[in-house]
Amino acid sequence: MAPSPAADPTGSLAHLRGLDFRTPLAEATRRVLADLGAEMIEVEPPGGCAARIAPSLEAGRAGDPEGALYGRTFGLGKRSAVHDLQEARDRERFLTELRGDPQLEARGFFVELPHPRIGSARYDGLVTRFSETPAHLRWAGPTIGHDSFEVLAEILGYAEHEIAELSGVLS
Repeated sequence: MAPSPAADPTGSLAHLRGLDFRTPLAEATRRVLADLGAEMIEVEPPGGCAARIAPSLEAGRAGDPEGALYGRTFGLGKRSAVHDLQEARDRERFLTELRGDPQLEARGFFVELPHPRIGSARYDGLVTRFSETPAHLRWAGPTIGHDSFEVLAEILGYAEHEIAELSGVLS
């Protein structure tokens, strides 16, 4: 698909880039952001999103993915990237592209955090930031089974010898 030019590349949001996973609720929002100059990138599955195949009101365009007037209206001002996020290879390709995004890098979106098994690892940071109540990530998520002993002993009331019998299952 050829990229559509933003409605106003000099608009107040021309310095921003946004991703849209093409949900029906996001279409109008994406269009408004594009109208204000933001570079909007739509991530859609192979074959296109539902808006591309909505019935066309234009004669002779039935079944034409570029002929759906609804999709053309709300798709104005966006670029498109096709990724089948159900497929591991496409998910990895998408994440690689996302991790190399210069805007996310400039915002300091990615953070290095200590991980108990693999050492330092790069993670997605916080999506929102508030100047009056700053937040930060301090550690990576727990490994599988990290809290098993506490859950079994303190919450479920297992005795220590019962937990020891499960050690092969839990590790």
